[in-house]
Amino acid sequence: MTGNPEFRRNIWLEVTPNRMIGMPLVLFALFFMAYVSDDNRLATAVTSTATGAFFVISLLWGTKLASESVMNEIRDHTWDGQRMSAISPWALSWGKLFGSTIYTWYGALICLAVAGLSATEANIAGSVKSLLLLFLVGVLAQAVSLLASLMAIRKERKFNRSQTAAFLILGLVATSPFFGAAFDSKSLVDWFGTHYERLDFVLGSLLCHTLWAIVGIYHLMRAELQMKNRPWVWYGFVFFLMGYIAGLFYSLPPVAAKPLGAASPSALAAYFTAVAVTYFMAFAERKDFLSLHVLFRLASSGMWGRFLERSPRWILSFPIPVATGIALMLFPRPPSAGAPAGLGWFVLASIFFMARDFGIMLFCNLGKSARRADMLTVLYLALLYGIVPSTLSAMGLETTIHLFWPGAGQYAYLGTAASLLELLAVGWMVAIRWKMRISDMETPAVSAVVS
Repeated sequence: MTGNPEFRRNIWLEVTPNRMIGMPLVLFALFFMAYVSDDNRLATAVTSTATGAFFVISLLWGTKLASESVMNEIRDHTWDGQRMSAISPWALSWGKLFGSTIYTWYGALICLAVAGLSATEANIAGSVKSLLLLFLVGVLAQAVSLLASLMAIRKERKFNRSQTAAFLILGLVATSPFFGAAFDSKSLVDWFGTHYERLDFVLGSLLCHTLWAIVGIYHLMRAELQMKNRPWVWYGFVFFLMGYIAGLFYSLPPVAAKPLGAASPSALAAYFTAVAVTYFMAFAERKDFLSLHVLFRLASSGMWGRFLERSPRWILSFPIPVATGIALMLFPRPPSAGAPAGLGWFVLASIFFMARDFGIMLFCNLGKSARRADMLTVLYLALLYGIVPSTLSAMGLETTIHLFWPGAGQYAYLGTAASLLELLAVGWMVAIRWKMRISDMETPAVSAVVS
């Protein structure tokens, strides 16, 4: 580990004698007050204080440092020098993840040690698992915040304090389902029909998600160093996430609303997970005209290898919900029963609406000024999915909701027809704006980028 130059540099910057002495002094003062308040015992008060201090140091302070580790390099104009150095993307990845947070981990590990010594639980194995879970929660929160900051860097290299706070919150949100499991180890979790102890299941889940987050950091570091990434690892993550979420819904009863009850809850969960991931990546990645035109030229030239390397993940992810939706229609539950027409109408409408939304997003981003294009897209989608249908419903026009939402009721076919017409209209608008941008563009410049 010390052979990593990035990690060594962070140690020199973060670990100083004064800081090494100051951290344990402050922490042990807190622990001593908790010890005295609990009748001079290493008991619940000390454990709670150590756990709370771990949360503040690792999940708040450490997550903030991780999210700023690359951003600060860009602000200080030192990032380009690191990108041009001989350091490998893997060394740079874990050097940033663990090096920038090395001092917070110094304090966080002290907190974990005190929490373990003061634990009142008789089950030693359970206590060790709980401490390991807390450790992985901290790693996952920091990895997610660093991953989010790298995604933002790939999209735009301008940052402010609100974005840093958003990355910190994202790291906390990603770990919030796991953090409480450290204190609730008695219940069971049903995953694909098999029951697991809650703590064991969450610990395994947390380990898998942490590894995926670190792999994501590594691949984005490769992209920052101008290395090529094929989408196979991304597809692996999407299918993993679909399978993981589907397993949690495997034993649930079918959806009460007909005809969605014809599809198994796990299949519906996998479908909606694929849709959510595609939407998330569509907002997280760049959609500028030049990049899209390069992709169009690569596809038209049959250069599919380079197309896969340069395509944004939301474009590559779009076939997954489409294929999953088709599988919902072809393999209903129970298998012996044919899928009712309403299920097919719902799936088709949801796919058409999703394509329409991406068309709106492209229309906004293909303008001459793409600044705040995603915010404008959010405004349009809020009108289409929220304000307008709510207003019409309040006026007693409930049937018109199918014009804005994929329905599964009596008039489900209206949603499919409306979504298809809206998709065609938005596609026509995007085509017009695309031709306008083509006419304003100098073809030699784009040809040079493609080559």
